[in-house]
Amino acid sequence: MTWKTEIDRTVHEALRRAFDDRRSDGSRAIALANDFVALAPAREQSHFALGLVEELTHLRTLARDAGGRARRRDGERPEEPQQEGAPAPTDGADAVAAVAAATTEPASNGNDGGRDGGGVDERETGTDTDEGAPAAAPQTLATSPDGPCALWRYLGRLDAASRGGPRARVRELAGDAAMDLALARGAEARMALRAVSRALLFGGEDARVYDLVLRHLQATGDEGSRRDADGLVGDAARHADDLARDGDEAGAGAALARALKFAVDAGLEGRAAAKVQRKVGRSHQLAGRWAEAKQAYQDALTRLSADDRYRSVLQGDLALAALEVRGTLDLLPKEGRGNVEEAEALLAQAEGGGEGESYNAIYTLGVLAYERGDFSRAAERFREADRLMRETRAKARIVHARARFFLGACLLKLGAADEALREAEQCITKDASAAALEASVKEPVFDLLAAALPTARIPGRGGPRAEGEGREGGRRERGRRGRDRGERGDRGDRGEREPREGAGDAPVAAAGEGGDGRPAGDGRPEAAERLDRYASGRGAGRGDRAPEARGDRASGGGERGGAERGGGERGERGGGRGDRGDRRGRGPRHDGSREVHPAPVPVAGAAPASLAGGFLATARRVLDADPHGALKAVDDTFRSRPTFEEWATAYRIRLEALIRLGERGEAMRTFERFRAKIHERNHPERLEELLVDPSSPMAEVLDDAAMKAELVDLYGAMAGRERPFVEAATALASHHADLGTPASLRTAISLLREAVALGGEEARGMWTDVAMRARAAGVEVDGPSLEDVRARFEQRGGAKVVVVGGDDASRAHGPRVEDLGRRAGFEGSLVLGGAKPAAKTLADVEALARGAAAIVLLHSTTPELRDQVKRLAADLSVPVRELPYAGPASLEPELLAELSNL
Repeated sequence: MTWKTEIDRTVHEALRRAFDDRRSDGSRAIALANDFVALAPAREQSHFALGLVEELTHLRTLARDAGGRARRRDGERPEEPQQEGAPAPTDGADAVAAVAAATTEPASNGNDGGRDGGGVDERETGTDTDEGAPAAAPQTLATSPDGPCALWRYLGRLDAASRGGPRARVRELAGDAAMDLALARGAEARMALRAVSRALLFGGEDARVYDLVLRHLQATGDEGSRRDADGLVGDAARHADDLARDGDEAGAGAALARALKFAVDAGLEGRAAAKVQRKVGRSHQLAGRWAEAKQAYQDALTRLSADDRYRSVLQGDLALAALEVRGTLDLLPKEGRGNVEEAEALLAQAEGGGEGESYNAIYTLGVLAYERGDFSRAAERFREADRLMRETRAKARIVHARARFFLGACLLKLGAADEALREAEQCITKDASAAALEASVKEPVFDLLAAALPTARIPGRGGPRAEGEGREGGRRERGRRGRDRGERGDRGDRGEREPREGAGDAPVAAAGEGGDGRPAGDGRPEAAERLDRYASGRGAGRGDRAPEARGDRASGGGERGGAERGGGERGERGGGRGDRGDRRGRGPRHDGSREVHPAPVPVAGAAPASLAGGFLATARRVLDADPHGALKAVDDTFRSRPTFEEWATAYRIRLEALIRLGERGEAMRTFERFRAKIHERNHPERLEELLVDPSSPMAEVLDDAAMKAELVDLYGAMAGRERPFVEAATALASHHADLGTPASLRTAISLLREAVALGGEEARGMWTDVAMRARAAGVEVDGPSLEDVRARFEQRGGAKVVVVGGDDASRAHGPRVEDLGRRAGFEGSLVLGGAKPAAKTLADVEALARGAAAIVLLHSTTPELRDQVKRLAADLSVPVRELPYAGPASLEPELLAELSNL
């Protein structure tokens, strides 16, 4: 809240903490609120603290009356509820007096010393319950005069209820007479409406909150409240979605109609009403009511200006309704489709350009061209849709995969050869699974590919076999190809991915003198078969296996493991619940069941293979044909206590599987976790191998500039990599300088400053030109002086600055931030995200950022953490600053430049 001063924040935080403790101190909170108001009784905002204490006391009383926190010392619930007679009136002084009086009375329930039945310990109220000692008079809150002071007291109560109370309490307070007084004002009304809107809306009283907002807008015309009303309409649309999912179609339609009427009555911008109208159209479209859907979309278009980019979305929806399909995923090539010309005319308008482009519209145009046999035009459309979805990082994974699959089909139908044929093979084989297409759609395309390229590895059909080769011979030949690391297409040599010597091939290698490749007298199935059974949860019967192959059930397997419940990677720290080695000495489970897991087959002259190595071999084998199966095998690897080499290899296979599935966003998040863990384990050379390898999957995730940025960060944290760092930093600075925007020029200046500090002559020669261009663009190259920033902080009376970074590669900045803080007059601290969950990092940031002057985000902060820190800072009313780049030489000038603008 912008009205809060630093004193307000400190007092309110102290008041909340007084009620957060296990044994809260109500008397201390009352005394603090009273003293705060006594400093300036006429300052109306100070009375917010009185309302805060009043409501928090009331909410605590409600919890005790309900028995929610009532416990005796022996851990059992009391037989009797807390003594009645301590109601929670809405008048502040009387309410607190009643609560305080009730809590000073000892409960008479056994010999529990007055702490039974939800009673309060004497330390909570400041009373002395020793026999013969007089009880202290209960403290009461100061009164608030009628008018603005009473209104701010009401706002304090409303704020506390909305943050920690039940929705019923918020709805009750919304009916207070003080709400009418708030609606006639600006900031006060915004605070009140923000506190009650969601509770009323999701409590089924949307008409009531609409009425409150309309009354406020008519009285004040406040623009901030009008923007809040836009958000309210969005919440209403989501609430209608909830009703529809619950099966209440009529209720959802009525809620959308009320939201639409509110948007019109409030005079909101056209897009707010158009979005609600689009929801109406979608409901008709999903139900197959095509005429009603088209009318709803047309009505939504009339509400938008001619240059509104949202028109492209609505035109795409209108075109799909004209084609009589429920959505983009239902649009598959079909002969004799009607209304094609009408749809294409609408989609041509929706294509737009630049920020107005719609990948759904472009993809739909591609499907329509594919249907009529215009494969050249269709290929252009699919290629453009693929490009746009990559650039915008669209989450439409299936649509993206289908665009690439049909692009490959178009290339084949156009007679692709050489490079075009290899591109077609890559599009079809890599995206067939993620496209989620029926066999009737996929198989004709697979036949075309097999005819054009017999050596193609088609999903579900297996690789090509030599003429006359049987199943066993083919398996052994593929095993030899895997061991020899033969041709791997355009992905290059993958020999560096062997987890350790013998671990990858041992489960499928032969041993002993048995004629079928197994040791003589061994009746077990081959190791590869055992691994497949284990990975798919289909173990053979106990009678089919030798006793030494039997083991207890591993608790971490099955389809429920892996990333879905967050357990996939915990095994690398030894905390997984998978295989724990040889457990044959343990007895069966209580239900008498056992599960067979694979025992590695010994190989002559090689060390026994680990269970994790066996899963890695399975992941490699199925990577091309079944990326989902490879991901499951990788998750099993993480749960099987892998060695470091196996762990690093599993991450790489995971990245490759995600790339094959088109999940580039998830691949980037996986890489960020891997990068953080590599820096924690101090093995940056493994990260360097992944980035510089030409066949690395990261080449498909990172563009050229992003790859250079990763190398700059990596070499900046590695010893003995000064020259590679200078080369990467100079190249990246040149890229940013070519962009020419103020932000990019500032980044280029920081990168060149680092390169010059390490003796880069090429950077020194570039510095003059880039610095001149930066100054002309208004970028402060030299930055403010340390003395100027120190003077600003001395005027503030000192402050805290919290710097947030991504991983341990930035750990060296910690002492630099602290030293700069001592010299510049602030308390500096560094928080690193690393590989731990974002919630833990946010807790660390919040603990340091309360009352801080600023939170500064380093360039290495991940996008997810960056967004969450910004939301946290908004709640704490702390400004956020972002550094485009900061190395050892540029951290101080960049940080001072941001702090000088506070």
